[in-house]
Amino acid sequence: MTSIAKHIRRRSVSAWSFRCHWLVLMLAMWGAENPLSAAQVVTTNLPAPSGTRLVVSLSGGAIEVMTHEMPEIRLEAERNARGRTPAREQQLLLASPLKIRREGTNWVVTTMAAGQEPQLADGERPPLGGVFKLWVPKSCGVDLSTQLGSIAVTGLSADVHAQTASGALRFSGIQGAIGAETASGTIAMTNCVGTNSIVTRGGGIQVVGGEGDLRAESGGGTVIVRRYRGAVNAEVSAGNLQFEQVNGAIQGLTGSGRIVADLLQPIPGAVRLEASGGGGIVVHVPREAGFELDAKTSAGFVSLGVGKGLAQSAPVSERHEIVNGGGPEMWLRTGAGSIRIMPWVEPSSAKSP
Repeated sequence: MTSIAKHIRRRSVSAWSFRCHWLVLMLAMWGAENPLSAAQVVTTNLPAPSGTRLVVSLSGGAIEVMTHEMPEIRLEAERNARGRTPAREQQLLLASPLKIRREGTNWVVTTMAAGQEPQLADGERPPLGGVFKLWVPKSCGVDLSTQLGSIAVTGLSADVHAQTASGALRFSGIQGAIGAETASGTIAMTNCVGTNSIVTRGGGIQVVGGEGDLRAESGGGTVIVRRYRGAVNAEVSAGNLQFEQVNGAIQGLTGSGRIVADLLQPIPGAVRLEASGGGGIVVHVPREAGFELDAKTSAGFVSLGVGKGLAQSAPVSERHEIVNGGGPEMWLRTGAGSIRIMPWVEPSSAKSP
């Protein structure tokens, strides 16, 4: 019995030893596949008298710009590198420094351009990522670009230029012109006033509130414009368009998708909507709204459900009507689909008690 017990204990110890060695081996392999990651934090304050402009150009990293009352730019940046050892990570951070320089009235913040990093081993990553937070005076204009990361700007009363190769763009409370583009990502704009051009090659766009001339373009995704005051020109290659209570002329074009427009009374400007590749168009208008209808579909029907003394008629593919005494032009076209002009009904939650 004693020898059997010893044998069992020896086997148990042997199995435990094997499991320990196996665990160590697996941890070592995991470490090789998932190298360590080191962070470098940079903080600095830069004097920003009136007329100063901020230029940020990054090989990668998220950018967030906010306002404060100080006549300076405050930068807080966290940059991450990944290497095989802590010493290697520090080497990668030093080899790709964050550079800050003054050029005339501009402060310029840059990192090393992609492709110029030191030779990398498998699984290593130069400090392309990280988060760059900047606080600036409200009157400070900004030019922001990153190859990989999102950009958000809040509260400026100056113009904003923003570009990312991959990431979302967000703007809130801007009182100046916005020019923004992302190759892949969504765009959100809230309560911004100015002449604005926002473009995404692949993603949705949502604009809520605000004022000014607006151009919105998407390569693929839904474009929504709500409660906006000013002329709107929206285009999407493959996706839907939605306009809600836009106080201005509307132009909308989709290569493949549906268009819905809820219009104000009186209709504030011309409405030109086209679903060129095919898709339905639905326009909601108050019953008393006046407009001149020019609607046509290549494969479908046009129906008109508003207008005083409107007589019922057989389904048609084309209609030209002066509705309620006339008014702004309503030009509607679709390659394949129905066009419906329907009465706008106030949501019950918005009605007075």
